[in-house]
Amino acid sequence: MDFYMNGLSFFYSMKKVILFLFAIFTLGSVFAQLNGNGYYRVQNKKTLRYIRVIDNRGSVNLESTTADLAALQTIKGFENVVSDPSSIIYIKNAGDGYDFLAQGTSSYSIIGYYVKLYNRGATYEAYAQHAGLTKYLCDEDFDGPDGVVTTNARGDISNWYIKPVNQTDGQYFGFKPTVTVGNEYYTTIYAAFPFTLPEGMTAYYITKVDTKDNKTIAVWEEVKDGKVPAATAVYVKCKSSDYADNKIVIGENGVSSLPGNLMKGVYFNNGSKKHNNQLAYDPNTMRVLGVGADGKLAFVTAGTDVKFIPANTAYINVPAGSSKELELVSKTDYDMGIDDLPFEENAVLSKIYNVHGIELEQYQPGVNIVVFEDGTVKKVLVGKE
Repeated sequence: MDFYMNGLSFFYSMKKVILFLFAIFTLGSVFAQLNGNGYYRVQNKKTLRYIRVIDNRGSVNLESTTADLAALQTIKGFENVVSDPSSIIYIKNAGDGYDFLAQGTSSYSIIGYYVKLYNRGATYEAYAQHAGLTKYLCDEDFDGPDGVVTTNARGDISNWYIKPVNQTDGQYFGFKPTVTVGNEYYTTIYAAFPFTLPEGMTAYYITKVDTKDNKTIAVWEEVKDGKVPAATAVYVKCKSSDYADNKIVIGENGVSSLPGNLMKGVYFNNGSKKHNNQLAYDPNTMRVLGVGADGKLAFVTAGTDVKFIPANTAYINVPAGSSKELELVSKTDYDMGIDDLPFEENAVLSKIYNVHGIELEQYQPGVNIVVFEDGTVKKVLVGKE
């Protein structure tokens, strides 16, 4: 009887151990799944610096124990990553590890290995293995605002917080406007991830560059429902100058492209000798978002201090010899032939009609058909006072 009871006790003890181990394994799996594939920021436990992907070149050779991880930079301070697309990393379960995707590239593309994650509870160790050799990814072990990812240490320096990106906690993405026009705030973006704007923010793209009355104009369209596809250059009207007011929703939105979009962008502006990866700015054929001489939003020639297109920003190409400033005209107005540009000084007004052909004594709100003495006919849009 004692043998039976002792055996039964041993059985239950083993059962508890097995259940405990199963619980630990399950908990580890939950952590390792990171709540599923999704968008995250990765922050070092010791330095509190965030990873940024500033290039698409690099390698890890475990056999020779060499590593080139210059594509991965670290930076301290949420205010330095809140509007930085290079800090947004899509972590994808690849079966034999994880692929970290950002800026149109991935950790597998850069180093040739899937990253394995070892769960330490609140943090993870990230490492790669080959033929019994292991390399842990860690931040540089010194206190400062900037650093780089290396494989030369372990301990807290190799432990990383992996934080989901959303609008409701401290890891949101919010725009920092770069152009101010009166009380309106704008910026451009070129990001590898899709996103959706909330009510109160609007995205636009350029569908045509044309010459009108000896001026080059840029024709814009509004992005429908604020849904911007991945790898798509747009410019955005923000709610305010405060990035906390300009939060966006990152994630799939069902839109794959913006047909006819002429805007272009770059992911990288890395000027290091080791990984030079920059797009030179050409004032003859490129225009960037700015303020025109009339104080209105326009695509303009950048300042003389701009040598390269900044990372994750947008621009448009124009024919050589185009105006230094491109006035913005909506596609609706352009298709209707509505003229927002000033008339020639010697043009003499003859008659004004509404869209129904009824002659008017003066301009009325809406579309006006204007006939000049030289036979020129133009459509002019007059706003309500």
